Amino acid sequence: MLSKVTITNELEESVKTFITEYVQIHRLSSFLRYRTDSKIFIYLPTSTTYKLIYDNYKTAVLQEQGSDI
Repeated sequence: MLSKVTITNELEESVKTFITEYVQIHRLSSFLRYRTDSKIFIYLPTSTTYKLIYDNYKTAVLQEQGSDI
């Protein structure tokens, strides 16, 4: 059964913060750029998947909620 989640500003900020911190820890450096783009590419290890990041996020949220109780 699929459940629906309302994406609040708080949830959006939580996910954004988590992904930003995750990338800072796990990224692989690269100085490759598109010809018309000035941003640096950020690569993650090939073993990293959307599901892995989602599972890590869920674990972090559950640990945070457990410490708040």
